[in-house]
Amino acid sequence: MRAPRSTMTLLFALLGGLAVAIATAAAQTEEVDPYLGIPVGGGPIDAGPVPAGIDAIDAASCGACHEQHAREWAASAHRTAFTNAIFQAEFEPHRRPYCQRCHAPRGEPSAGVDCAVCHVRDGAVLNPTISGRAPHAGRVAPLDGTLACARCHDFAFESQPDLGLQRTVQEWVGSRHHDTLCQGCHMPRRGRARSHRFPGGLDPGLLEHAIRVEARAVSEGSRTRLTLTMSTDAAGHAVPTGDIFRRLEVRAFAAEDNAARPVVLARRFQRAPAPHGGMQRLQVGDDRLPASGAPVEVELFFLRPPVPPIRWEVAYQRMGPSEAAVFGVDLSADETIVASGRIEPER
Repeated sequence: MRAPRSTMTLLFALLGGLAVAIATAAAQTEEVDPYLGIPVGGGPIDAGPVPAGIDAIDAASCGACHEQHAREWAASAHRTAFTNAIFQAEFEPHRRPYCQRCHAPRGEPSAGVDCAVCHVRDGAVLNPTISGRAPHAGRVAPLDGTLACARCHDFAFESQPDLGLQRTVQEWVGSRHHDTLCQGCHMPRRGRARSHRFPGGLDPGLLEHAIRVEARAVSEGSRTRLTLTMSTDAAGHAVPTGDIFRRLEVRAFAAEDNAARPVVLARRFQRAPAPHGGMQRLQVGDDRLPASGAPVEVELFFLRPPVPPIRWEVAYQRMGPSEAAVFGVDLSADETIVASGRIEPER
């Protein structure tokens, strides 16, 4: 289930120098696995013994000194990676360990992806730099690189190692922003430290900069065509990325209940017989906005003349109606509008 060798070679070339930084004389400086020892597809992780100088490695213990980081993490999706209702609705029917590996890597469901998942190994607290002033043992590790994120944000289906379930890091390699690491957007600097809020698909402030949209509407006899030319903007990956259910729904409305049929941009799959028996999943389409920034044209049609102006919007949804019904999600409350506008049709 490893990424193709050519892709990983490019990753290492782009992230050259990730492996080890220079620490103070008091710190250990041996090389640390750039994947932090996380198996393909996530944990379980053995963080090892508690580092000398501290009593425990749970988030509450870390927060006694690292108060700001602990507050940010407590409000993040990493904290609720295992306990959030949507994951639980999907996880409970089968309870696959493969899913728990990334949603509770240390085997403690209530902890989610906590401090120790990234910051504790073999009796040391890991960090990109070491001051030598901390009360605990420390070691330099490449936490400021993309490979630290890759194990849980770039992996294949458990039963189909040749089909990517998530390919966010590989998308980033081919993006216009491959010189900006994951942390540049998802752990922005706050003074000397980085934020641990981990904003992503649930963060409206991040989403509104993810795409660019240009609109044109033309009256064509009895119908009106609205063309939205869409592309990724600040995003360094496809939009949407991540879970296979993620999608964009493009909608347009006019007065008097006149609306165009929505268009959905997403990955598309179907079930098919596997070569050696059973069934397999095949990806049969992907019309998301590509990481390269190449434009995608979306056309919506009003079949009767709309009363101007036409209102259009692009909604980010974590799933479609069928999945929402299964997981008990109210789509109208769960979606985020990432772009919108008004336009008068040309005649």
